[in-house]
Parts: sequence; structure tokens; C-alpha cells
Amino acid sequence: MVHIITVIRWPLEFGHNFLYIACALVEALLFTRLPSPRAWFAFGTLFGAVGWMLFVYDLRLIRARAQDSAGPASDRLTAVVTRDQRLNIALLIPAVFFFNLACYLCIHLWPHLFLDRGFHTLLVATQVAGFGAYLFYVVRYFKKIASLVFEARTEWQSDGSPPPGAAS
Repeated sequence: MVHIITVIRWPLEFGHNFLYIACALVEALLFTRLPSPRAWFAFGTLFGAVGWMLFVYDLRLIRARAQDSAGPASDRLTAVVTRDQRLNIALLIPAVFFFNLACYLCIHLWPHLFLDRGFHTLLVATQVAGFGAYLFYVVRYFKKIASLVFEARTEWQSDGSPPPGAAS
């Protein structure tokens, strides 16, 4: 979501939009597999892989915005967004990918333990806790950058360039 207000410009970026739609499609398929823990974690692994590609691809968009910065507020915003992007690429998204892969492998290799005896619920509970922690992180991050986004948008408008997302 932060990309819409910071780095996405008009015309829309095909690569970003393609990967974003691919993520949404995989996520929609993921939720159709809710009754099947093995399929849930398989699609969760795929979602992590596509999401990881999206974050890596979007780093290019962030670099492009850094080059056409309108001033110090834009520079600060770009620096914060770049740090967050790198954190997601290096740690958070790989954690989602590898956790889902590990859960899928556990269920695939030991179905008696995880499915028949119900230990998959521990995997699900861990996943819910992880996503809760990530949601907390994202909310804090948005609070942190809200003023930076406002300052940067004001700077973009004052230098005569269109704000991100505006038609040029």
C-alpha cells in the first residue's frame, strides 16, 4: 500500500501491477484451501515466493523515485521506504516463504502427526501470531511515515511535479 503513495507514478508500472495481481490471485487461491492444511501451506509458500519477487521488483521503483527526488523530505521518505523494503526482502518475506515451506514439508512428511493428531493447529497458531506481529509492525511503520509522506507530497506539488499516481 505504501508504494501507491510513494513510488508508483503514472503511467502505471506493468511489472509491479502484474506481480501485485499475481499475489492477489495466489492469495485468493490460498483462501480456497483453508480446509486443507497441506494445500494451505503449499499455496502459502507460493504466495511468499511471488510476494518476494514483488518486493525485489519494487526496489527498482524506489530507486527511480530517489533519482527524481524533489528535495529533502522526498529524500528522507525514500530512505525510510528503502530501509523497509530491504528489511522485507532480506528477512520478513523470506520468513513467510520458509515458514510455509517448512509447514508444508512437516505435514507432507508426517501426516499422521500433523493431520491425524491435530498438530497442524500449532503451525496455524504460529502463523497467525506471526501475521499479527507483522500487522503490528506495518501499523507502526505507517504511523512513522505518515508525516514524511505529507511533507514529500507537499514538496512534490511545490516544485511543479505531479504527486505519485497523478496523471502527467
